[in-house]
Formats: sequence, C-alpha cells, structure tokens
Amino acid sequence: MNDDERAEQIRSEEIRRLEELVAGPSAAMAFPLLAEAYRRAGRADDAERVAREGLGHSPHVAAGRVALALALLDQKRSDDVRAELERLLGRDTEHAIAGAAAARAGSDAIGLVRLPETDDGRYAEPDEDRYEEPGVRGEIATLDPYPEESERFGGDTPADMPFGTPPPPAAAEPLVFDGGAVDDDELDDAFAEAESDREQMFGADEVAQAALATVPEDEDDDLVEAHPRSFVDSVTASADAPFATETVAGLLEQQGHADDAEALRARIAPAPERDEPEILPPPEPETITPPETPDASPRRSQATLERWLDNLRRDRS
Repeated sequence: MNDDERAEQIRSEEIRRLEELVAGPSAAMAFPLLAEAYRRAGRADDAERVAREGLGHSPHVAAGRVALALALLDQKRSDDVRAELERLLGRDTEHAIAGAAAARAGSDAIGLVRLPETDDGRYAEPDEDRYEEPGVRGEIATLDPYPEESERFGGDTPADMPFGTPPPPAAAEPLVFDGGAVDDDELDDAFAEAESDREQMFGADEVAQAALATVPEDEDDDLVEAHPRSFVDSVTASADAPFATETVAGLLEQQGHADDAEALRARIAPAPERDEPEILPPPEPETITPPETPDASPRRSQATLERWLDNLRRDRS
C-alpha cells in the first residue's frame, strides 16, 4: 500500500467516525468537521449539504458557517461565499476583526450590526440576539441569520439533537371543565340519586331468596300428593312464563334433567305454519299428577335451583 492509498484509507475512516458522531447527540460539535472532511475529499456537494443541515439545527455554530463558505468556495460560488461570511460577521460581533469589518461594511452588508464606538475608540458590546435590519435605522428585530434553514428544519431545535430528528411536540394545554367546579351539594345529590337507583336493582341473592320462598318447608313424604307439580314445572308451566326460555332448557339439560328440558322446549316451540286455521288442544287441567319420580319432588327441585344459583355466582365471580 503506497502513501496515497494509506492517506485515502485514513480519510475514509475519519469520515465514517465523524458520520457516527453527527448521527448521535454530538451533532452540533461534529458537523463542521464532517463537512470539512467531505470538502478535503473532493465532495463539495456533500460538504454543503452537511453544513446546511447542521446550521438548520444549530445556526449559532460559527465553525459550521465557515465550513459552508469553504464548500461554496470550492464550487466557485463567490456570491454565496460572501453572503455566508457576512452572516458570520453579523453573528460574531464580539470578535475584534469581525466588529471592525462589520463597521466598515455599513448598511450594505446583509444582517450586520452597526456598532457604536466608545470614548476610547473601542466598539461597544452589542445587545444579545439583537441587530438592526439593513436599510431600516432605529428599528430592532430578532436575529435570524438563516431564516430559510430555520423554517425548513422546524425552527429552534436543541443543538444536541441529531439531524432528521423532529422537534419535540408542544406541551398539551390543560383540560378545562366548562361547567365550572362541582360543589358539595351537587355531589351529595348525585350520590343520593345513584343510591336510589341501586335500591331498585335486584341481586342474585335476592332472586334466590324470592324463588326459594315459594318452596314449602314441609319435609313429609306426602309432598307429591300435597303439591303434585314440581317447582321446575310450576315456573315453566306456560310458554309465557318468566323461566320458559331456551336458556333454562339448556341449564336443565346440563344439570342432567333431559326430560324436563325436552318438555320445556316442546312447550316453547313455535307453532308450525299451516294454511288452514290451527285448532288448539284443550288446556290441560291444573290437577294432573305427574309420575312419582325423584325428579318430581319439590326437594329435588329446590336442590336443582340451588345448583343453578351456585353456577351463576361462580360465573359472575
């Protein structure tokens, strides 16, 4: 490897290192170095691009303005070079040479500060971030040496923010309740109204107590004769009964009462459509005694209902 190849390798490694720095939180300090490295490598276009992007985020970095001017000089754009140097002089007025050049340039320069002299012939310190517009005397305006860059890159951006990073979002405005503050009386009225609504609601325990209240507490063996109809049959006696539904039929079937489920489904099944008028069968007498089976006992029905309620409580929990 000859000296030229070795120098090119070192230059490439330095550019890669600077590119990593520009992509990180040290972009404001590294972008002038990267622009100058691009320029020395013969990549003036890339040098101009990096310098403009960096100045868009950090317009106060004087080294970035110099790097941009050098990149423009390599492209033989003397007018743009002059404008960038004039912007630099307008920014760095604390420097003695910059102050003298700004004073000699007068109002013909772009964005320069006309510095007053003190009694000893020195230039007075200007106010921070203030300057006089060229051609407008006596009026003070906010300093923005590169307005097109600030507008393109989102205005004021922290200097340590990487390129391409959008500015932070504006703080959200606090929520304002249009109705005003709620006093204690209104809160008491609202809670009282909610309490009255809650009292009108029925819980699972109250439903169970009301259902079990209809079951006789007599433990004699002649319960079937005294109460011939089972509890399940009594609450599903007609198609419009409150428990005469397909859901109850499914519960009966799950609990092992397939006969009761089938009878309930047959009772609530819709009548078939026929062209001729339907002749309804005579109603069954209320005193029909079902077969004396264990399922017909009210005690058996009460146990079945209690199992349903336990299942419902477990599902709700």
